[in-house]
Amino acid sequence: MSGVGVRPADLGELSDAFGLAKAEAVLLVGSRIDGTDYAGSDLDLLGIYSDGGLPQTVTHPGAVRITTSVGDNWIGTRAAEEINVETVHVDTVSRLAGLLACPLDRSRSVALQPYEARLLYRLRTGRVLTGVPYMAALRARLRLDRLPPACFVTNYAIAASNLGHAEIRLRQGDVAGFAPVMAAVGHALAAAGAALYDVVIPAMKKDGPVLRKLAAEHPDLPVTLDDVVSTIAGTDNEERVTHARTALRRLRHAVTVRAETDRGWRDVARALTNEP
Repeated sequence: MSGVGVRPADLGELSDAFGLAKAEAVLLVGSRIDGTDYAGSDLDLLGIYSDGGLPQTVTHPGAVRITTSVGDNWIGTRAAEEINVETVHVDTVSRLAGLLACPLDRSRSVALQPYEARLLYRLRTGRVLTGVPYMAALRARLRLDRLPPACFVTNYAIAASNLGHAEIRLRQGDVAGFAPVMAAVGHALAAAGAALYDVVIPAMKKDGPVLRKLAAEHPDLPVTLDDVVSTIAGTDNEERVTHARTALRRLRHAVTVRAETDRGWRDVARALTNEP
């Protein structure tokens, strides 16, 4: 298998081998559909289950099971290609999507963990291979349009909070402790900037591919890959802090602009600008 598609014969074989035949729906997800794939990219599939629960065993030779906070990942290889099959229960999906109903303002917000944000983003953007009517109904009730603002709030808060901690460490002369905190700041800035364009970055390894793609499409990107690199690996620590502070200001301005035409971002904009 290569490219962004999955041939029907391949899907049938994988369904049998990874227990996807019992799923309510199967989606093609990950880099194969988001424009960041490369030679050797994994084939990522997502199965949504209801009655009967998740598969407890699979028949694919050598498959390894990794249990996460949202479900099970089964990882195997086929013709030198790595296959990652994520299996989740619809009850988990509904619980996580319920978090998106929380207000995104100064009084209350939401903090999504990386696996949670990745799962909801895959549900929002994945290409449905089986179970089209089921997924249409599921997407209609999950309010996944609120995911990008929620991811922005989560990552903006992480960036701002960690930047404050980094400044304290720098004043204390704790250079060794300063570096990893600034790495967290850099990734959170990247994820917040991407969320403004309805893209979720679930892991630092995706910062580069996603930001390069977005920069090619949006010349006014508030956080670029250069910004992230300067924050994480700049040679002058004071300049790294200043650079990150400037990026946070650009993010606040970008939210205000987005909110002018998108009601879903207005609470976020008011919270960041301290408007009543």
